[in-house]
Amino acid sequence: MLDKFRLANDPDTELRQLEDLADSQDEMIRGAVALNPSATKSILIKLFLDDSEYVQECLRKRNDTKH
Repeated sequence: MLDKFRLANDPDTELRQLEDLADSQDEMIRGAVALNPSATKSILIKLFLDDSEYVQECLRKRNDTKH
């Protein structure tokens, strides 16, 4: 799981991998994707629909999103 967490945080992770990580069952990994500056708008939209309060908190911490 640590490898997935590192990938989710790494801005150089390939888009396809970020998309897969955004579907992880682990909210910590989804939260890391939410904070990744390379996450695309489509990934962020998917995460905005996430029921996890942790993921929502991570999205609020991004500098480029407005609620």
